[in-house]
Amino acid sequence: EAKCTTEGVWGTDSLVTEVGRAAFSNKNMQPMSQGAYMVIWKKAGGDWKLFRDMYSADVTPKTK
Repeated sequence: EAKCTTEGVWGTDSLVTEVGRAAFSNKNMQPMSQGAYMVIWKKAGGDWKLFRDMYSADVTPKTK
């Protein structure tokens, strides 16, 4: 499961940047990762399309 919380949005009528926080859990709802994200949206043919995105974890996830 992914939960994204938008913290800010700005841009123009054809390109918009969204920044926020994200948290990811496994199927047992145990936390797996959390961090910051950024999405750049581009208007194409009257619709907003995801143009670029990135995610940066607060800490490196533990591995077994």
